[in-house]
Amino acid sequence: SKIRNIATKRIAELLEIEDLVANCQMVILRRKGETEIQGLLIDDAKGQDFYPFRSKGNKNVTPSFQRDLYNLEILDGICSQIDRCPWNYSIFKSPSGDPIHLMGYDNDLSFGLIDNLKVINFWECKLLNKYECINLPCMDKKLANKILNLNENQINASLKDILEIKYINATQERIKQLQNGIKNSCANNQSFLLENKEWNKTTLQKDSSFPAYTYLKLFKHYIA
Repeated sequence: SKIRNIATKRIAELLEIEDLVANCQMVILRRKGETEIQGLLIDDAKGQDFYPFRSKGNKNVTPSFQRDLYNLEILDGICSQIDRCPWNYSIFKSPSGDPIHLMGYDNDLSFGLIDNLKVINFWECKLLNKYECINLPCMDKKLANKILNLNENQINASLKDILEIKYINATQERIKQLQNGIKNSCANNQSFLLENKEWNKTTLQKDSSFPAYTYLKLFKHYIA
């Protein structure tokens, strides 16, 4: 459903990562003497689509692009987005052609009823491991704190006018699991959460050696 694009954008706004999702809004078309038509207006995602980027872009992944991919993976976990792939987000490039930022779109297949983050599979990327830790080598500290501070009232207020309660309840459960996963990951690894300036070549190397599949590994697989 197209309405799920709006739901995804609202969750991104709650987490202050709205720049990772294309703008969208409901619109009503009114013509004299005709039935009103409700639709969705989605901005074109700025940047470059994956396939043109692959043919011309520089394939050197930057730390900021890694952070964005991880943040998008977290967002998709919350929203139960099961169809994220490199060709449904646009890529922003540096003057030298390196990927530095992204913007996701095509969120129609989000907000399902599966609420177990150890089961939901996003192109082989599972957000929680069997120890109930985040299945990433590190995480953006600002985003983690936003998630930890989310409460049920905020989620309900954000989604109640566009999603049925059963989908909101599933979202609440995924957020609770994610909050628990962040706490477990921090307990196991004191350097798990990173400030913006801490994303660097070392964090890129950590992804390469990390045993689980990540959005960054997925990107590298298809860009090769």
